[in-house]
Amino acid sequence: MPAEPGDHLATALTPARRAAPRQDVTLWLLGLDDPVCRACATVLSDAERERVGRMAFDRDRRRMAAARGALKVLLGAWVGQSPERLRLSVRDSGKPWMPDHPGVFFNLSHSQNSALIAVTATGEVGVDLEVLRQGPDLLELAGRVLTPREQAELLSDKDVAGRDRRFFQGWTRKEACLKAAGWGLALDPQEFEVGTGEDFRRIRLAHAGQHSDLDLMSLSLAPQVAAALAIQR
Repeated sequence: MPAEPGDHLATALTPARRAAPRQDVTLWLLGLDDPVCRACATVLSDAERERVGRMAFDRDRRRMAAARGALKVLLGAWVGQSPERLRLSVRDSGKPWMPDHPGVFFNLSHSQNSALIAVTATGEVGVDLEVLRQGPDLLELAGRVLTPREQAELLSDKDVAGRDRRFFQGWTRKEACLKAAGWGLALDPQEFEVGTGEDFRRIRLAHAGQHSDLDLMSLSLAPQVAAALAIQR
């Protein structure tokens, strides 16, 4: 039987198992300008290409197409289906899922040239990735998204680069939790505490009479990257 389209691409996208803190979650750290990732864009549907095409800048369109294509290639390989035939949908909350494979949970995050994909059969999962950068507005932003205790942790670091890393560690941890819960920014990030370090935590989010219990951990992926994983337990 000939190989399905995308089979060779899935083989080339090596999982970042060294960064996986749990055996039941597989992670891929991808470079979106890499030719293998860029080739994944060929599996997108016409509707997906149209959505990507609405982005303002060509570089952003290329990277988004590569990220979405890589996600379909990896999910197709996971469930044994051609990525072109894979049916992806979006829940009312905005969280993507596969109606034909409801027991497979996944999430995608990308920042600049980097993307992070998580796939698991355990439960709803969220990942967030940020390429570290400096900016005078980070402290102002911290005042809007971090709790008072988290802000104190950040300010206790006298090194500017250390403060920047702490901010992005805190932000990725919050984003991963919100994505795993499927609530997006319906929940104010200042309403729950995750810390600005790299420690493992068990988090309970509460919103509109519902709650979500999560295992949260930071990920060591690359020197200039902050990332986190949250998974429902």
